[in-house]
Amino acid sequence: MKTSIFLLSLNLTTSLEYQLTQIYGKDKKKLIIRIPDVQKQQNSIDCGLFAIANALEFCQSGFKGGTHITYEQKYMREHLIHCLENGKFTHFPKNYFGKAPKNLKTKTHIISINCDCGKPDTIEDMVGCEGKTGRKMCDVWTHRSCAKKNMMRGNSWFCEVHR
Repeated sequence: MKTSIFLLSLNLTTSLEYQLTQIYGKDKKKLIIRIPDVQKQQNSIDCGLFAIANALEFCQSGFKGGTHITYEQKYMREHLIHCLENGKFTHFPKNYFGKAPKNLKTKTHIISINCDCGKPDTIEDMVGCEGKTGRKMCDVWTHRSCAKKNMMRGNSWFCEVHR
């Protein structure tokens, strides 16, 4: 089963990849990250409001949002205060532009997790096993720091099967 992680952020940094693999990556070789195309705030102070509004939209409707929804930014802060004072979250004020698309427009990133430590491949240099089975090269990879010294022959690294 392919499970996607929806990320309501513009940037997928190495640090964020590391956090996502530590939370969701156990016993997986890859994580599929989807970043939906959503409205961006018009200033530098409302990012928290948009984070809460988008998270709420995701929790309440499975995130059928996207660029066909535009939040009423001037009412968002007042709405959040109202929700906090009443102890109940409701949808943030928004306008709809046309029907929700059947497939929400998203950017897709795949985070590879080849090392047994569970960290993403991008966290540091990787080394691949130099072993062969017949003509086929081994496809086992590990982080350089995770490669055991006793599995090195010169500058080559070999997995448990090929050492």
